[in-house]
Amino acid sequence: MLLSEIKDYLQIFHLELRDDILQDLKEKKQLAVNSRDELLANEIWCLIEVYNIQKNYLKMFQRLKEGKYEEAWLIMDKIDISMGNLRNNFEEGMSRYNLTFINTIIKYYEKVFPDYVYTVLLNQKNVQSVVQKHHCEEDVIMFLENCIWESYA
Repeated sequence: MLLSEIKDYLQIFHLELRDDILQDLKEKKQLAVNSRDELLANEIWCLIEVYNIQKNYLKMFQRLKEGKYEEAWLIMDKIDISMGNLRNNFEEGMSRYNLTFINTIIKYYEKVFPDYVYTVLLNQKNVQSVVQKHHCEEDVIMFLENCIWESYA
């Protein structure tokens, strides 16, 4: 597939991305690196990041739909970090490849499901495993969970 065709493909929002696109981009990047075409290699790296962000965005919603909220949150974090890395190198492409839209949606979801709630959920799981391991009473469980919630309030 030509690079221009890949760019056109990535500009259209898809419900599922073709895996061969990523492979094509990686091959084209390696060719650019081998021919010492730094500008082209950088542009293709940016397109690989665009592909990965779009792919992760779709995966995040799939995990939310499946009720796998922690996985969705981790994917959301990964998208946020990738956006930051890409923004420094590809400012003009942010709106062209739906990244501004994706970034806006990610920010809204981060407000709905902030970091401290995620940490609390992980701590609650840890409490449950400690309780099961040491056969604690029900009132001890409630005490530990309340301590966790109060530490984040």
